[in-house]
Amino acid sequence: PDLNEKVVEAENMSIWSALGELRYLFKHALLRDAAYRMQIHSRRQTLHKAAAEAIETLHPDDLDPHYGELAYHTEQAQQIDKAVHYLQLAGKTAADTYQNSAAIDYYTRALNLAPAGDLEGRYRILRARMRVLGRLAAYQDQGRDLEEMLSLTVQLNDTVKQLKVLVAQAWMYWWTSDYDSALAASQEASSMAEAAGEPDLVAQADHVGTWTRIQRGEYDDAQRLAQKALESARQSGDVHLESNALHSLGFVHRAEGNYYASLLSAEEALAVDRKEADLFGEATALGNLGVAHMTLGNYAAAQECFVQALAISHETGAKVSSGMAVINLAWNAQAQGEW
Repeated sequence: PDLNEKVVEAENMSIWSALGELRYLFKHALLRDAAYRMQIHSRRQTLHKAAAEAIETLHPDDLDPHYGELAYHTEQAQQIDKAVHYLQLAGKTAADTYQNSAAIDYYTRALNLAPAGDLEGRYRILRARMRVLGRLAAYQDQGRDLEEMLSLTVQLNDTVKQLKVLVAQAWMYWWTSDYDSALAASQEASSMAEAAGEPDLVAQADHVGTWTRIQRGEYDDAQRLAQKALESARQSGDVHLESNALHSLGFVHRAEGNYYASLLSAEEALAVDRKEADLFGEATALGNLGVAHMTLGNYAAAQECFVQALAISHETGAKVSSGMAVINLAWNAQAQGEW
């Protein structure tokens, strides 16, 4: 029998149903998979290559929604360079929409395919994955990525990248309550950045140092560093650093009992984060603002801030921020005698 007869026969046997003149839908995934496995390996590679090329041809100006498919097909077609490219784009798209687990999977697959000699490429993929791991509080995995990144910066002889890794390591230590290591890493990064003439990185390192000193109860040093960072940020126009410095100052003011100053700093930080559409910063600012309201007895305003912070944290998949928002809600209820 010719091809058309075979197609009709398969349809009559309920193997697939026609969706159009050239398109058919398998009745069961197992049938589809069996047909796929019956193709020899080289034939499958050819089909995947054709599928990727078809997507590129059909959607030349709108590939974003198809990065995952393109990554899969180029990966299966053993088109290594293309696969690494599309896996990174798929990872970024997933990360930008807070599909954190999917993003980590894409970046991991890209890293597995990236050539060992492509130091810049591997650093870029590791940095992207490291950031997503931080969202999920997967600090052990994040620490391994940071160690590999640090090794790559030495091989690349790239001081700026090395400084960025040191700052990221300092934050990882801070989040795991290893404040001695956090302080050491932030001080090393600050000194190196100053020697290298990198004021922005000095400010980033000092920001970690500020929060580390806050945790150690060294409020005078913390306030000095935060004020220095705020002035530097406003001079350079670095709004992210400005927001961070305002968060730090607000916390120092609250720790010293200056609750109105803490409230004002939190409000300023929230305005900056909302202007920049920084959801992670906004959640932090709302939490700080809520605590400031609570310490002043404004429990309803505090409740609203904490509820908004929790909603944003759920949206972004930030586990630590979600936990903090829940704790703050409980703390606010307790302060009102609602056990």
